[in-house]
Amino acid sequence: MKGGVAYGYQAEAETDQSSQGQSSETGCAAAQRAGEAVMGINTEIYDLMKPYLDTRPTLVLMGEQFMRRGMLKRFRGAHKIATRFIRAAHGCSVTSIDLNSNHGAVRYDLGKPMPDSWEGVFTMLYNGGTAEHVGSQWEFFRNCHVLMKNGSIMVHVVPLTGSWAGHSPWLYTRAFLPQLAQRNGYQVVDELFFSRGINEAMCMVFRHDGLLYNGIPYDQVKHA
Repeated sequence: MKGGVAYGYQAEAETDQSSQGQSSETGCAAAQRAGEAVMGINTEIYDLMKPYLDTRPTLVLMGEQFMRRGMLKRFRGAHKIATRFIRAAHGCSVTSIDLNSNHGAVRYDLGKPMPDSWEGVFTMLYNGGTAEHVGSQWEFFRNCHVLMKNGSIMVHVVPLTGSWAGHSPWLYTRAFLPQLAQRNGYQVVDELFFSRGINEAMCMVFRHDGLLYNGIPYDQVKHA
């Protein structure tokens, strides 16, 4: 990054649309003032991820991701598509997996088992606003698990119960991510909470310690 700009790309017109066509926004105190959304990559999520991105990981994005409005204001001339922004800013390998296959994403249903050839390929994962749209929660989080090498970093952002009316089929309790970590032997290394009005979301960063996948805490996932 030169002069605070992810150079080499021009920003596209901002539409605040996620890969699922969702336009509702949320944010914690600072993000609210910036009018940012939690889903996608906003300024606070980026600041949380940046130390890991600076190590030039092999990154996988679960679902097509966009840089939110606050990011485009901070980094003038930055590209809105997350894969292009991160490649330009950090020089790391970035793969996006999404059923829509837009903007170079690998077309795949994240609710189905990943091919064996994908297992243990990546050293960092970002899931922001994707999990709650996938039918099989067990399979989605298994895919997140098996894609990763031992010692890799996983960043999950999920919408919380009691909010996000009409956003997705699934919502999560505050206990979901901590219990997911406990079940699967992940080390929790950071967390954030966001809110905008009644809409709340939670971000948690895990370190994958290479244990076998042990499922999800089903009682902490709720039908929206």
